[in-house]
Amino acid sequence: MTLQEMPRHVMVVVIATAFVAGCSAHKDEDVTKSPKYNFGSFAGTTWKTKANVALADIERYTGEHQLNLMSPRRFDPTVTNYAPVSGAKILTVLPAGTVIRIERFVMDRGLGADHEVKGRVETAQYSQKEVNVDRFLLAKNRFLSPHDSSSTNWDVNPEMLEKVGLPAK
Repeated sequence: MTLQEMPRHVMVVVIATAFVAGCSAHKDEDVTKSPKYNFGSFAGTTWKTKANVALADIERYTGEHQLNLMSPRRFDPTVTNYAPVSGAKILTVLPAGTVIRIERFVMDRGLGADHEVKGRVETAQYSQKEVNVDRFLLAKNRFLSPHDSSSTNWDVNPEMLEKVGLPAK
């Protein structure tokens, strides 16, 4: 049977099945060491929060659940420019002074096309669990905020995080 001879409803099912199979076959790519993203020297750095942060469970478009370390802007409605994440389930609010370590930069090669900074909470109940680090905890650069910055340098938002071991400013 040729494509032209196939009944329309069968063709729709075949196309839909191919689309779903292709979309679910995405692979995240760790680009931490790629010179293109300039992330290597940022990986392994350790920071302390200056404000409360939240750990939230967020379901990705793939159905996978991920832990996300969120800035107050994402969970506290009293904060200026409050920008909650749809579907985020707040698991706990961690106090100022929570230590995190930046580990990897990952590109989602699927439909989400997300750029995710991965880290680990070094203190608290969720110690050593991998988390996505909210972009509002980080300094703007062209990889996370292409419309707001042309910088290729990685750093933290100094209002949110400070380097472990350095005196507070």
